[in-house]
Amino acid sequence: MRPNKPAQVVAAASPAGPAPAGASDRGFVDVVFVSGASQLVRRVPIGPRSTVAEAIDASGLLREHAASVVGGHGLSSFGRRVQPATRIRAGDRVEILLPLAMSPKEARRQLAAKRAGKKRG
Repeated sequence: MRPNKPAQVVAAASPAGPAPAGASDRGFVDVVFVSGASQLVRRVPIGPRSTVAEAIDASGLLREHAASVVGGHGLSSFGRRVQPATRIRAGDRVEILLPLAMSPKEARRQLAAKRAGKKRG
């Protein structure tokens, strides 16, 4: 079992500075990128009609880790698949999903074969 590593949280700089207290038209979302055993989280400012694509672009995570997403990527918010044009609200979590290394069916087959080998030996 792989030990859990704490998330590395990096706050992205906002060109406009922090939102003024009580401003209802601005908020923040967390954009998450998981690569191997590490998880990067960037908190980025958003406007009232921001989209998933705008939040990801503001985070800079795809630009920094372009080599990791060569095979494409999916997007989700709180575990539900979303499209780049999906509108987001303050407090949302946007996840950048990498392709699976192997299908869940194949992983179960390999695990079953490994367990069967241990019982014989």
